[in-house]
Amino acid sequence: MDEELQGFRNFDLETCQTGAVVEFESGDRVFSCGANWAFACYNPVVRGLVASGVDFYQLFYDMIPSLFPHFYEQAEGYGNYMGSWTRETLELVKSSFAISEATRQDVYAWTGVSPESKEIAVVRLGDELDALESVDEGEVEKKFGYLGDFILSVGTLELRKNHAALLNAYRLLDADGKRELPNLVIVGRPGWLNNSLEFQCQHDPAIKGKVFVLSDISDGELDYLYRKCQFTVFPSLYEGWGLPIAESLRYGKQCVASSTSSMVEIAPNLVRFAHPLKPDEWASHIFELASNRTMLASENELIGSTYTGSTWDACARTILHKLIEQ
Repeated sequence: MDEELQGFRNFDLETCQTGAVVEFESGDRVFSCGANWAFACYNPVVRGLVASGVDFYQLFYDMIPSLFPHFYEQAEGYGNYMGSWTRETLELVKSSFAISEATRQDVYAWTGVSPESKEIAVVRLGDELDALESVDEGEVEKKFGYLGDFILSVGTLELRKNHAALLNAYRLLDADGKRELPNLVIVGRPGWLNNSLEFQCQHDPAIKGKVFVLSDISDGELDYLYRKCQFTVFPSLYEGWGLPIAESLRYGKQCVASSTSSMVEIAPNLVRFAHPLKPDEWASHIFELASNRTMLASENELIGSTYTGSTWDACARTILHKLIEQ
């Protein structure tokens, strides 16, 4: 389905070829978990299907562009568009899904639709670790050996991920004379509005040589970094879910995460929380975990022995069962 095809068509996964138009009948069900907001033709086609008796279901990820337009270069233009798309889509669905309770509540609040009129069921995303291609451990060790002992933060290099809180936490610790710390390794693809993150790390004497930014690394290399880090930090300002938190727990590593939105839902009894706008709280957690190895080992051990997470198969089955019930 796209602007050129102007409709739903069969697609062969082996040949990657687009086939004939799908002929829907009354009573059929269409479930969307893709970025269909990117195609202006999508909802008009769905509207025609709904009018012919087809039931439509949508998975909502977040309302972040509408709630925080300053996180995006397109600002209010993008936020207003996403808000309109959400309202329009919610009118078309028989019922829908959200990836967190926070997203569910945000959709209801933004659209003004009540739970009684439109059901939104929460489904937990999978966070199991994929089987990775083998990497040369020795070569990876050589490549990242300069990092020394480190803590890890994974997320796109953009304003919303709030890496500034971590940089300021390290600056506070430096100002207090607490310089015997593990290095901070930030991993993420280049994004937008990132406050010249790499420039700061390269030229601020307080954090130069302590904070490193890595982009374009392989899945195998990321796996290595997760396994070797002491713990992780995730200071995002707002999330629809917060997968790096769950990934960290899968590796048996403590995560200090933001105390906002969906991030408090993932494992509230295991994760440490800090306010995303209070660098002193991040500094406190980082220093405590870095300076008390016994405490850190105990928390990592508890996570490794108790965190179960969820699988993508379970996520898919939850959605499928709900669709069948309908």
